[in-house]
Amino acid sequence: MPLYLTASHSSALKRSNTEERSSASPFSGHARTKPAAKRKQPLHEDGEDAEERLHDTGKILPLAANSKLKTVPEAIDDTLANLFSEIPDRAGMNSVRIAEVLNFRKRLPPLVSVAHIHSLITASTRTEREIAQMIAMGSLRKIAVAGRGNDISGLGEFIIRATDYEQLIDSANLTDDCKSAFKQLLRDNPRAVNLPARLIQPGDLTSLIKAGFLVSSSAYERISHGSSSTSTQFAPSRLATITPTGTHIPIHDSSFENLRAGGISTATQPANASSHNPHNNLTLSVPNLGPYLRLLSSARSHLLDLLGKSSKYREAPVYLLRERWDGAVESTENRVSQAKRMRGEFAGLLPGRTKRWKQLFGLEFDWVLQECLGAGLVEEFETKSVGIGVRVV
Repeated sequence: MPLYLTASHSSALKRSNTEERSSASPFSGHARTKPAAKRKQPLHEDGEDAEERLHDTGKILPLAANSKLKTVPEAIDDTLANLFSEIPDRAGMNSVRIAEVLNFRKRLPPLVSVAHIHSLITASTRTEREIAQMIAMGSLRKIAVAGRGNDISGLGEFIIRATDYEQLIDSANLTDDCKSAFKQLLRDNPRAVNLPARLIQPGDLTSLIKAGFLVSSSAYERISHGSSSTSTQFAPSRLATITPTGTHIPIHDSSFENLRAGGISTATQPANASSHNPHNNLTLSVPNLGPYLRLLSSARSHLLDLLGKSSKYREAPVYLLRERWDGAVESTENRVSQAKRMRGEFAGLLPGRTKRWKQLFGLEFDWVLQECLGAGLVEEFETKSVGIGVRVV
């Protein structure tokens, strides 16, 4: 007999399908889901992440809001006087480094950017008119740097007092006849930014180019034709790759614009293509212009980087931005810092270990902020609780 007909098959225990499975938890039958990740910050009503954004009153402070300067000569004197800060007693730098800082400051030309002047005087139209009048009278000299102003705005026009420019000529390694002829040529052409090469003797022309007072204008044209942007060729980060070495005539570090495309000095060019061509124009320059431009460009970029690291809105209070510019340096006036230093505890970094002194040679924060304000890179605004704020435009 087949097994499926026996009683053993029919006597097998069967569990009803309708019987509910017993469980210790009444929620065991629910669908399992992973716990949602907790947000570190709540959402605003518009769905954006909450962050420490400054609550401004809607009022943008105008340029020169706190300045009491009224004339261009006053603005020039103030700019040159407040360029660097004094070296502190506890600088954290040895004597060699201190000498390097002082020599670097001494070699810089007494230039002032037009953007800085506008940040100190409220009436921009009157300021431009006053600058033009002083240039026509011969008390100011305008220095134009071609290929600048696109990457960092306002980095193409500078002014220098005529007396300071003549002092640079007198202190240069030039013959007396060359100095007298060049100064007389400048007095006869007070508005000139470019000078024809035919007005200068060939021997004096070579000496002036070597000293950094003249630059071949054709160098700008060649570089501009060889690239889509002239400003990228003269960017501060690429100056070291452009400067040639081992040429017949040593190129002064100031007149880095005196270079052809591809890093070839004008001294190695043929006579018909060099600046000795009487049909070429020469651009006025000053010695040590290259280090000055690199310093100015690095300072502006560093200030913008500090604002970018402050928040995603690229804004910060002025007092906080000043602290970050100075670095976490120890305070010499705070009694708490003095007590920590006496106990051997950490009271802050020495100034010589910060970027302000390593790369920027002790540039003043207010001076750099005025530069960025005049160039239109940043703007100041009022806040409801933390005073004046600064943000990138």
